Order: sequence, then C-alpha cells, then structure tokens
Amino acid sequence: MRKLVLRYDQAFWRGSDFGWLGQTDSPSGLSVMDCSDLMDKLCVLAVFCGGTAAMALEGLSDEAALAKVMDVIEPILGPGVRNPVTVVQTNWTDHPWVGGGYATWPKPWDTADPWAPMRASHDDLHFTGAELASVYPGFIEGAIRAGHETAARIHDGG
Repeated sequence: MRKLVLRYDQAFWRGSDFGWLGQTDSPSGLSVMDCSDLMDKLCVLAVFCGGTAAMALEGLSDEAALAKVMDVIEPILGPGVRNPVTVVQTNWTDHPWVGGGYATWPKPWDTADPWAPMRASHDDLHFTGAELASVYPGFIEGAIRAGHETAARIHDGG
C-alpha cells in the first residue's frame, strides 16, 4: 500500500463529474478521494494504491511514484491535478509491522464474523483496531469505535 495526500490551493475538481471518489481498473487497486473540508479551506485529495497499483509502484522513488500516479489520475481529474501545493507520500510496502498494508480484511469470507476471535480477550490481552470495528471497518471512524467498544468490554469485565 502506498498513500499519497495531495493538497491544493483550491478544490478545482468541484463541479466536475468526479464527485468525491474515483477508482481505476488499470491498474486495479488505485482510488482517489476528495478529503477536503466543507469550507474548502483545506483542499485535499487522498490517493490509495493497493494491490496491483502498489505493485506497479514497487521499487520506485517517491518522485517516480508520484509521476506514475499523476499519469493515472489526470484523466479522472484533469491537468490541474499535477499542481499540488504539497505532497505527502507514505509507502507501507516494506514496513515490518504491517506487511505492506495498513488495513486488512479477514478470511474466510463465508464466516459470519471472522474477526470475532480477535475481539475476544486472550489471557487478559485485548486487541482493537480499525479492522475489528463493528462499523466502518478499515477506516479511522472504525478505529475510534473499535477503541470505544474494547474499552467498554474491559470496563464491563469482558
């Protein structure tokens, strides 16, 4: 997983056909979303490159990865996307703690709640995180809710 946060002087994509989220099929695993505030004081696009998209960026410098991502998202957003004020890039590919991604989804898919064993305490050890959330799994909202849920279980003696 590689994540790029692109800040702009203005949200030039507003009023276009973009909406707030775009995903690509080639490469698959790339999504770009409008993360701006409602007053457009902070105009931000976040680009997530996972799976095939992350593999296409493997071994590239931040500059080369940014250029390649721009080639993919420019047809979606227009040429203005190439002029960010700031770029923050995080490459999770070789991170020793997350194994390439900062969010995961459980298997087997046919289990009603495959995360249940991780939500249960083990020898008074409790796990929590975005992926263990009952709602918004994999997102910061999920992480916050999972933390509250775990704290409530600990408080209640569970």
